[in-house]
Amino acid sequence: MHSRWTKILVVLGGAAGVATTLLGFIVLAGWFTGNRTLIQVLPQFVPMQFNTALGFICCGLSLAFLVAGKSRIGAIIGAIAAIIGALTLVEYVGGVDLGIDELFMKHDITVGTSNPGRMAPNTAVCFTLFGLCGLVWQLRWKPIHRSVLVVILGSVTFGLGVVALTGYMAGLETAYGWGNLTRMAVHTSVGFVVVSCGLLFFVWSRDIRGRHALPDWMPIPMGVAILTASVCLWQAMTAEGVRIQREHEDVTSISGLAILMLIVGMLLAMAMALAAFLAQQSARRSRAIIESNSALQREIIVRNQAEQDLQAHKDSLEETVAERTADLTRQTVEANLLHRAAEMAAETDSFDDAIQQVVHLVCEMTGWPVGHVYEPKPDAPGTLASTTIWHIEDPDRFEVFRQVTERAGFQTGEGLPGRILESGEPVWIMDVGADRNFLRNEAGA
Repeated sequence: MHSRWTKILVVLGGAAGVATTLLGFIVLAGWFTGNRTLIQVLPQFVPMQFNTALGFICCGLSLAFLVAGKSRIGAIIGAIAAIIGALTLVEYVGGVDLGIDELFMKHDITVGTSNPGRMAPNTAVCFTLFGLCGLVWQLRWKPIHRSVLVVILGSVTFGLGVVALTGYMAGLETAYGWGNLTRMAVHTSVGFVVVSCGLLFFVWSRDIRGRHALPDWMPIPMGVAILTASVCLWQAMTAEGVRIQREHEDVTSISGLAILMLIVGMLLAMAMALAAFLAQQSARRSRAIIESNSALQREIIVRNQAEQDLQAHKDSLEETVAERTADLTRQTVEANLLHRAAEMAAETDSFDDAIQQVVHLVCEMTGWPVGHVYEPKPDAPGTLASTTIWHIEDPDRFEVFRQVTERAGFQTGEGLPGRILESGEPVWIMDVGADRNFLRNEAGA
């Protein structure tokens, strides 16, 4: 999500740099071709001076190189814009002419111009502030401190541009000009708004951290821009009031209204900055709560899975214990059976008596109601004959079965005894009624 947002900010910053550069070249083309529309927009508007167009080319290229990761080149080009602005301010403050105003072009359009070819003082301030941003970005300060200073410089530039543009829209000349000095051109104000926004987008794209899309300095440009605009509008209204009073002595001064606007603007700047800060903190707390809930849900899922795995392991362990217990019990029963059978065989005098006691013992320990012994016929190999050795719990119930069994003989593979004789292994029949090879199922039933 943030990578996409970062790309959008980078594109916006780069687009602002390119647009500002194009603005400068378009105005330069207007000066070289004498196209007043490109220079003034409208005949009654102030022209963008030749040096101003050069400054915009430098600012636009500086921003474009910053966005492209060529910060050193961007700082050098931005420094040129700062030098142009600073030298112009020296001319205004010192009352001197350094010869830079018409160094490249003779100016014949002087609408709202105090000195031919000289940019407005507020324009010079904007170029100086913006040009310093590239140099500040090169400083090896903490990133947050560097970003805050660049944002402040960019916000002041934005505020000055907005005030001048507002003056054009409201017809307030003192908003885009200071005193009797050169006024800022309308497209100059637009250029500063665009390039300063591009600068803020660039810094924003560099300061997106983790899951926080809004940087820590976000309240600063709101407060600084509104405060700058308020101060400039206060100054403009005060100057306009003085001008009106000079022309109309009976008109009441509007200085009180200007001061009220300044106070309201300052309060609004603080309120907006505070609101932005609180909104930012609230958004971060909300994200923190969402992340905590997500982490808790993941932990619950992991814990439930662990409990399920533990229960499965417990069930498997219980099953293993039960199987081993059953095996141990069976082995114990078999051992006891063999031990008792050996004792019985030792205590009896005949083989038949020993077999009889063993049959009784096996049936008692297994819970079988009937037990019987077959023996091979000496004169008929592969044939089993019934004996008189029985274990019968209910003689009356199994009398018919006993009679049928004693009369029957089994060949190898015939019936249950014949299958045991053939395989030499124990054979179990779970349902005698369903086994076709159980020859005595009618009697057994």
